[in-house]
Amino acid sequence: MSSKVVVICTGQPGTGRDEYLQKLKDKQDFFYYHLFEYIVEEAEKEGFILSKLNVLDFYDSKPGKLEAFRAEALRKIVEQIGNRNGIHVISTPYHFEWKGKSYKGLEEHEVKALDPNLFLVIIDDLIRVRNRLGQDPQWREQNFTLVELSQWRREEIRGVYNLSRAFTPYREFCLVAREHGLDLLEDLI
Repeated sequence: MSSKVVVICTGQPGTGRDEYLQKLKDKQDFFYYHLFEYIVEEAEKEGFILSKLNVLDFYDSKPGKLEAFRAEALRKIVEQIGNRNGIHVISTPYHFEWKGKSYKGLEEHEVKALDPNLFLVIIDDLIRVRNRLGQDPQWREQNFTLVELSQWRREEIRGVYNLSRAFTPYREFCLVAREHGLDLLEDLI
């Protein structure tokens, strides 16, 4: 095993990706980077207050600004990874749907800078995803159909798969169903 392993872990909102990773973190030691938290820090430096409740509206109104915050956040993560051996897990959705528009949570050049060994896409039953979104203050006013959620998941999977194929040789790509529990996730990471 290499002294450094970088994992990009994605999954559409509502999969419980971060809760799932936090449970694993309680069992296994790794460096955990929640990209959104880094973006919030960058925004605060310029006097913007971002939260889960306003970030997508902010992205809709100031896409270039949010992308600049994300780029700086990722630069910091790359720097932190470069300074430490061990397992590094970056968590973020790849694809967002908001007010009829599609947004990317990662661009290919950003992923190449992270130089991951492994891509994971967390998936869950669509009814559970819809129920979680209905409880989440960020998403509860949206009434997603199961068809919309399945299309969203398809875009997440397709986009991350394509990112894994942007490397030579290709990087590992795995779908992880929450139904399989923490043991599968632990084995993969």
